[in-house]
Amino acid sequence: MPNYAREVEVVQCPFNKSHVVRSHRIQYHIVKCLKNYKGSKVPCPFNASEYIDPDEMMMHLGQCPYRMIRETHFFYSRSCVANGYPPSTPFLHDDLPQSDENWGIDSPDEDG
Repeated sequence: MPNYAREVEVVQCPFNKSHVVRSHRIQYHIVKCLKNYKGSKVPCPFNASEYIDPDEMMMHLGQCPYRMIRETHFFYSRSCVANGYPPSTPFLHDDLPQSDENWGIDSPDEDG
């Protein structure tokens, strides 16, 4: 019989260390737990499921593992645009057949 507890990733609640929640349910748990929390933690700008004490925020920003993911995405996005992808010229529809339908345009003979 397989042990499913080993296959499920669990994370610790940022507000109460005794709360251990499945990783895919942490956002729901944070909403409930935040209502009862009386401290002053702030969310990490790179991962909304991480809450940090304001005094430790600068240290956290330098070490956050989610920062690398976001910066890598930002770097590749900017380099793609700088290298001409996506193309800056609009796609022209010269090879498409012209239609004689006028949807939404009133013609003088239909005013009657």
